[in-house]
Amino acid sequence: MFHPLDMTSSNILTQLRSGGMRSTFQILALFLSVVFLNASSAGAQEYFNHALSTSGGVATQVNQYKIAGFDETKLGHPNRAIDGNTDGLWGGASVSHTRTPSVGNWWQVELLGSKKIDKIEIWNRTDPSSIKRLMNFYVFISEDKFVLENGNDNKLASKKGMETSIKQIEDNGGSIYFITDGTVDPYTNSTTLTSGYTDATINTIDISPADSFTTFTLDDTNFTPTTGRYVRIQLVGSTVPRVDKQLHMAEVKVLEDVTPGLSVIKESNKVGERVNVNDVITYTYTVKNTGKSTISDVGLSDDHRGEGAAPVPTFSRIVENVDPQTDLDTTITDGKMASIGPGDTV
Repeated sequence: MFHPLDMTSSNILTQLRSGGMRSTFQILALFLSVVFLNASSAGAQEYFNHALSTSGGVATQVNQYKIAGFDETKLGHPNRAIDGNTDGLWGGASVSHTRTPSVGNWWQVELLGSKKIDKIEIWNRTDPSSIKRLMNFYVFISEDKFVLENGNDNKLASKKGMETSIKQIEDNGGSIYFITDGTVDPYTNSTTLTSGYTDATINTIDISPADSFTTFTLDDTNFTPTTGRYVRIQLVGSTVPRVDKQLHMAEVKVLEDVTPGLSVIKESNKVGERVNVNDVITYTYTVKNTGKSTISDVGLSDDHRGEGAAPVPTFSRIVENVDPQTDLDTTITDGKMASIGPGDTV
């Protein structure tokens, strides 16, 4: 006779693919407890950038700074801020740029549908003469296109256009963040809001005493994850000190956390019991997606440190994620699961 806990080790080899990437995890498990294997695919967080032009993002801005004789699709074009290049030097030809200073110059990206947004990174132009221009600005996140009260596209760089964007989000849902050096109040500044707009929920982030930045990040320290299709960045106005210039950025990243995670638990139905020769011991494997995205092609194998061939595991779903955006039917073939949505357990 033997005790199940006398066994020394088992290797679980799990393969997963998330967002087109494949990782392999070799897990060494010791029989130390009733549930002797509970491992996850720990590692650095992974993000998917929905703003990239290659991901379907489309950038626009109020107008474009132009220089005679230069390629307008490169210098100053709004798509320069979603091309994947964070080079902030103007000479690197990867900086968006508006022209004539006015009240509320803006730039925005339309995503390929409504997307989960966990983090936004704003990369500034870094030329010494220009780095201080990007300060005291709004970040608007909306499911709906920004429109004026008459239903036309909100393409104006104006106090009116800015107030309409704020009212739209306040009425229809969305998020407003205001990044400041402490010299501007987003509610009371004369170029920002008039009576009737001061009840809007504006999340103010004061980064003083800094008067400039290379990269600014909205993340879990100052930002509530949300969903949205439109992300607009807009300066407050032309009478505010140091922001009476054009709006320019090297890159804007609209990021969704797609970090993969997987836990595996193996349990015996005979733990704590003595078993005889020829007794059948049944092991149950529980695989759970503990990550942020659906993973596919998940295979489970056990090195079966004993006599005879290791059986092919038989899977059945016991807990299911009800989120229709992430819940994919699990197809099991030859001991492999085609996909497991976040929170799903099989």
